[in-house]
Amino acid sequence: MKIAIALATVAVTAAVAATSGAANRLNPCTMLTARQVAAVHVDTSCKIAVGKPNPYWAAVSGTWGKLGGKGSVIVAINHMKSQAYITLWKTEHPTGKSWGAGSWSRGTCIASGSYCYGSFVVGAYAVTIQVAPPAAKPISVAKPTIAMAKTVAAKLS
Repeated sequence: MKIAIALATVAVTAAVAATSGAANRLNPCTMLTARQVAAVHVDTSCKIAVGKPNPYWAAVSGTWGKLGGKGSVIVAINHMKSQAYITLWKTEHPTGKSWGAGSWSRGTCIASGSYCYGSFVVGAYAVTIQVAPPAAKPISVAKPTIAMAKTVAAKLS
């Protein structure tokens, strides 16, 4: 269920191709190295999608690989326009344990670590990361996902 919600969130973010705002100036595709992405058996080409403008946040996401069991890494960055939105965002992402990324983080892995989902906050940015290796090459991605979250958090600091 949480996987479906997470993928729906990314799909909504990716649905529109133009907006303005701080997140629009960020490029999630530059936040991770090809080596980090390749370590989880995902294609290293990345596609960027920019969310629909709204009064609450500006959103941009980067997707490496392909969805639907073919292996993917997704980084979605939301630039929140108010601290109140970050507080609300945290209440909607309480699952898991702290990953030590940013000022607040929660993350969890399922299926023996073959799918990981995490959320963290850095300043005015609320970030979601999802990592799933290809179904044909199942590996544990727990440690690489946490390392990726910390890399993105450091670049946003």
